[in-house]
Parts: sequence; structure tokens; C-alpha cells
Amino acid sequence: MELLKREVSLAVLRVRLTDAPQDPAAGTSKARRMICCELEVTGKVEDRGLTRPSVPSPDPSSNRRSSSNRRPQTIESAEIESAAFSRVLAQWSFAPSELSLPQEYNAAIKFNDKPSFINSWLGNFTRWAVTTASKYSVLDHNTVDGLERFAAGVTWLPSGSPTLPQAMVRQLQTLLPGVLRDGDCLWLEIAEPVGYLPLLPWEEMLRVATNAPILRLSPHDVKSQSVQRGLTVALCVTAPSEAWTPTSARLRSMTQAILDSLPERSTLHIFPDDLCHARFRQAKIPQARPDSQGRSISIHEPPRDPPAPEKEESGDPWRAWIGTALRGIAVDIFHCIAPAMFFADNVWLAIARRPSPARPAKRGKKVIKGREMRYVTAAEVSELLTAFGAWGVIFTTPERGPWSVQARLGLRLLVDRIGRIRPVAAAFHDTALDADHKAISETYKFLIGDPSIKASTSAAISLYCHPSRALSVASEPASLPPELLTEYNKIKQAMEAMAARGEPMPGWMAATQRVVEQAISRASVTGAHGTSNEAAVRGVASALRYVDQMLTVRSTTQVRTVESPSAQKQGEAGG
Repeated sequence: MELLKREVSLAVLRVRLTDAPQDPAAGTSKARRMICCELEVTGKVEDRGLTRPSVPSPDPSSNRRSSSNRRPQTIESAEIESAAFSRVLAQWSFAPSELSLPQEYNAAIKFNDKPSFINSWLGNFTRWAVTTASKYSVLDHNTVDGLERFAAGVTWLPSGSPTLPQAMVRQLQTLLPGVLRDGDCLWLEIAEPVGYLPLLPWEEMLRVATNAPILRLSPHDVKSQSVQRGLTVALCVTAPSEAWTPTSARLRSMTQAILDSLPERSTLHIFPDDLCHARFRQAKIPQARPDSQGRSISIHEPPRDPPAPEKEESGDPWRAWIGTALRGIAVDIFHCIAPAMFFADNVWLAIARRPSPARPAKRGKKVIKGREMRYVTAAEVSELLTAFGAWGVIFTTPERGPWSVQARLGLRLLVDRIGRIRPVAAAFHDTALDADHKAISETYKFLIGDPSIKASTSAAISLYCHPSRALSVASEPASLPPELLTEYNKIKQAMEAMAARGEPMPGWMAATQRVVEQAISRASVTGAHGTSNEAAVRGVASALRYVDQMLTVRSTTQVRTVESPSAQKQGEAGG
């Protein structure tokens, strides 16, 4: 994203973990982790009435309290180059304990971004009591802020909901109106190293500082996009047990909200497992018959005769079922309702092993009971999105479940991981904060609409996306190597020409476009700081030329295949 940030003016809150300077007097060699935040304006800062800095931006770990541009003690060469294209307005650093952010896995599994009402009330009341009592004393502002942060970080006081320090909130409330233009967004960039930073509800924490939409900045310079109008959405719903199944009323309301948000001639394909399919039958959702704009819902029944576990091939039953049902048509947005779980550095999506129950498995003469589960990694989900050609993915938290806290936090981590792996619009949807499904409806409209459509301001949505989804800017940086940009534009034109025929996008074509976007994104990351490998660039350009030739051949073959016999006879007669 560094290339595009040089060309596009954005208001970005950059968040990362860093090591604080060690104190020799403390007598410990273990580095102390800090949360560092920087409010910066990228690109043409002059457009926002600012001046371009002549020195590198400061290292936020050098000072605990907020400050303006001071010369840092140490800074990496990559940050020096990036500083020349941004203007840092303010910075803050504070201990992870002040936001209850876990640093180790043992603490992460105990973390709760939504504590019980009593604990949350006690924690917030304690902080309020400390700061209120301090305000009416002779203490200055800095001391009051220090006491408030102390009350938020100590372990022996009750823990409330994660909240930004009031000093930071006040400064953001002062600075943001001056740098945010009409219809602008505040971009949140969670930079490496991230640790467990994605677990925090940043949209909810920042909502007190601005009314503007808050979007998470994708780390990729290239936008994953579709060239067709009518879209195909695949909604997969799976539950580990009966306790996780959504209510029929919620399913009916949500599917209708999604359908109403899609453009003309779109189709919502629903793939529920055997437990959730029963809920859809109870919901009595109208399907097959298109509405006034040609939009329709298709609910697919799970396969009736699944193979026995001992005879099942090593393939993915879900992928085979979806591929067969769609008959080679590409998926634009992949939407999944399922829990997730994390362990140490790994996070998995928890789904039923098969969409329909297999024959009971046996171990000797003993029949194994229970629902067989499969745990899917972020890399596997990313590969699935590429295979079906999806440019967008949404994960919705289950409506209920016995370990719903970890299911919600696991999905937050999963969405963050997927957004870092490949160019994709990745959204986390907290259904508990979106009872009327307004937020998910606004998100669909934003993803598939033009930049004039504003993103949702609801805290129920965390959306990683490319700036061109919210601004009228290029979908890739102009500073890409010319040979890459030329070949990439040829492929996009070939895609647009095939989509102009009005036919559904073939899955192989959309998957090819996803692969090309990933290759371009990797090349742009390589050359972000002037360290591009010319051999690698030539290799990617050569591969793009091959893809262009392949698309041309397949396009010509497809046109000849669909040509009617009568047209062929007329052509022969005319010859």
C-alpha cells in the first residue's frame, strides 16, 4: 500500500506494536511492548492545507505521551522514505494493559471485548470516578489523564470495555475536522507487527472521536474488482451443533436485506448444512422467482447421499457441492456464517466436515457419535476465494453459541489474516450489533456501488478494502513498473470485453483475474521502497503476457462455441 499512499491523499490512523526503550535502572533485559498510534495524512498533503515534512516522522515508542514532530532516536530506512510522502500530525503510545490487549495466548483466550454488564459497569465507573475526582482537585490535565490511564491498566481493578485514553480522544476530536473533507473516511492501518491488535473493536473505540466512516486500509496496492453488473453471492451457513443454529426469523430478515442491496439481475445462492437447512425451511424464504429488478434467491439442498467416511475421497465436500451447484459460474462475494477459534498464532474457521451428515463412522464395532468438524485456515479460505474468483468476503458471527466470545474474536483475527494474504474486500460483521441488518445492507451497497456511496458507520462492521472503493482514484498505483502496468491493463480490457456480452462470468476467468491481482500486488510490495528486482518484474510481466494470450484464445473459442447453427449456415452461404 506504500506506493498508493504516495499518490492518494488519505487521513490514516496508523496502529502497531513496538518495543519501548529499555530502562537500565529497571534491571531487566526484557523489552516492554507498547501500542503506538500515529495520525498522518498521505499523498498530496497540500490538498488538505498541510505542508510536506522535511524530516522523518518520529518514532512513537520514544515518548509515552502524545507529541508533535520531534526528531526520532532511531528509524528504519523504509520509514524514512515513507515519511517523505506523509505528514504526521500527532502520535500516542500507551501500554497494552490500558486497552486490556492481551500479549500472550493465555491472556488472549481470557480476553473479552464485551465484558458482562456488571464488570463493564464497574470498570467504566472506576475510571470515571478517578478522573472526575481528579478534575475537581488542584491536579493539572496531564496528571488527570495519567490517573485515568492508570485506572484502566491496573490488574486489580475491574476491567471495562476497551476504551481509548481521553487525552487521545480529545486530540482526535480537534484534529480530524481539519483534515477530513466532505464525504471522507478515516482509514485505520494496523501495521506490522500486529500481535493481537485485530481483537480490539477499533471502530467502536474511535466512534467517539468522529462521525465519519471508519475503514481499514488494505495492505495491497491493487484493488480486487469485478467487471460484471449482475453479481453472484454465495452465502454458506454452518453450525457445529444444534446450539449454534440461527433462528428462522433472523435468517429471513438477513437474506432479504442482502437481496435488496444487490444490483439488478443478481443471484443470492445459499448453501446451508443439514442443521441450518432445516431453519431455512422454517423461514419460508421465497426463491426462484425474481423480483422486479431481476434479483433472486436460490437455496440449495445439501447432497442427499454423502459417501461413507472411510470411502470419501480427500477432496473438500463443500467446495465440490458449491462448484457443482454453480455450474462453473464465478462467485463475486463469498459470505459465511460460522464460528472461528484461535490458538497461539493460528486461527481457524470451524465448519461441519460435510454439508450433510455422513453415514455413522465405526471404530471396530463401536459407532462414533457426534458431529464431525473441519478447521479451515486463513490460507485455505484465501485459496478457496481465488478458485471461485471471489473479490469480496464477509464473515458474520453466529447468532448464538456456547463459546460465542472466542467465535467472535476468532472471526476478527481470521478476517485480518485473509486481508493480509491477498487483495480482497474483507469484512467482519457482528450480528449482535446489527439486529435490523442495516449495517450489512449498507456494506453490500458500498462494496458493489460507486465511490459516492458511503460506507456504514456502524460499529458492527470492520471492513478492509482498497481506497478506490471509497474515493475516485485508480485501482492500482501509477508508479508500478510500466511493463507490469501495460500488461495488466490489457488483461483488464480483455475481461471487460468478455463481460460486455452480458453472460455470467466464468469461474476460470475470474480466478485468473484474482491470480493476476495477487501477482501484481506482490510485485508492488517488492518495489515499494526502491528495492524491486528487475528479473522478478520481467518474470511477472512475461506471465501476464501469457495470461493475455490465454484469455484471447479462450474468448475466441467461447464465441465460436455459442454461435448458433443458423448463424453458421448464413455465414457459409455468404462466403
